[in-house]
Amino acid sequence: MNILICNNRYFPSSGPERYLFGMTALLERHGHTVVPFAANYAQTIDTPYKHYFVPPPVDGDSIYFKQYKDRLTLGKRVGLVARATYSRLVREAAARVIREQHIDLVYLLNTVNVLSPSIIDAAHSQRIPVALRLSDFNLLCPAYAFLRDGKVCQECLGGYHHALQHRCLQGSLAVTGARVFAMSVHNAIGIYDKVGAYIAPSRFMAKQMEHFKPARGKLHHIPSFVDQSLLDTVSSSSAASDEPDTPVEAQRPYILFFGRVSPDKGVEVLLRAYAGLARDVDLVIAGDSGDGYRQRMEQLAASLGIPAPNLRFTGFVSGEPLSRLISGALCAVAPSLWHDNAPMTVYESLAHGKAVIGSDLGGISEQIADGCGLPVPPGDVEALRAAMCTLVDDPALRTRLEAAARTRALTEYAPERHYQRVIAIFDALRTTKGG
Repeated sequence: MNILICNNRYFPSSGPERYLFGMTALLERHGHTVVPFAANYAQTIDTPYKHYFVPPPVDGDSIYFKQYKDRLTLGKRVGLVARATYSRLVREAAARVIREQHIDLVYLLNTVNVLSPSIIDAAHSQRIPVALRLSDFNLLCPAYAFLRDGKVCQECLGGYHHALQHRCLQGSLAVTGARVFAMSVHNAIGIYDKVGAYIAPSRFMAKQMEHFKPARGKLHHIPSFVDQSLLDTVSSSSAASDEPDTPVEAQRPYILFFGRVSPDKGVEVLLRAYAGLARDVDLVIAGDSGDGYRQRMEQLAASLGIPAPNLRFTGFVSGEPLSRLISGALCAVAPSLWHDNAPMTVYESLAHGKAVIGSDLGGISEQIADGCGLPVPPGDVEALRAAMCTLVDDPALRTRLEAAARTRALTEYAPERHYQRVIAIFDALRTTKGG
């Protein structure tokens, strides 16, 4: 099968990209041809299909809105809104790659704003079925995350006007209005009715998507997976644990947070919890923000009196260095403030046999169920600190959680299990031409 996978970015960045590259490898191992389609940023990884990629909305170096908002003329602002709503440029480029590469199915990941849902029309016009994997709540919430002022908010299930009232995006009525306009147009033209299947990584996501009329009767709960190369790396690392390349971080025990450093991920809560931990254990935060938030968190840590040697911000880490970082950790922490769908960071932690302290919200609570970690209320500094103390002080408990974590990764989150579930949907869509 020739499969077009569409995602805004084609370089390591966040969860959707981890899934993109892992899924590409998984499909190719089973003999499928995978063709990527994305915006051509400066960091874009080279691929034979790069000539099909479309220009980014602003320029190749600007990924996040905060990076370019002060440089936007009125004309460029109008252009951004138009592109997020419906892009003929993207539709034509997608139609071309579908036609020239003889695509059998289109798989959409994160395409909001940059690529836009115009890809769906490109596929529909050639009777090519479309499956959409739900990375966040962008079809239900203008701010994507059911989060407002650091608290869970689902008011927009009753209408997008609530987002306008609260100015949920960038604190700006104009920015929020542009997003609400795009979503309203998408609903009015019924473009998402043309999607044949919606894949939800968490049960919570699947349940919430029942509020989205085009998805009803087309929802499939399929957890994401741990990439086989990661499992192989972990196994190799375990077999070679006596080799001298032990990471520096292993010289002292440390708790690890890795992923996007942003307010919704609960980084501030984590720092406040760690500041009062009173245990001989470090904290490592691996990730970046792209908008200065990481630097603000470094300043917060200093103001909280956290000793510099005990806290390390490593910046973005991936591949083998990240695997070593996870392997050396005492445990991992996922203190999200929102209904995080099913973070790849938790999957990767489980694959390394690491207990996870995670917020009892959304997909995280499902991921660490069955004794794989400790759930804590979101935003609760004291509860998070107590959970960290528990894992530091109770190695026997930590060992039990680690065994359960590794077992869950090898069974429920095994790549072959994910492949069989997804390919069954792909085959069904091809049979019915999208349903």
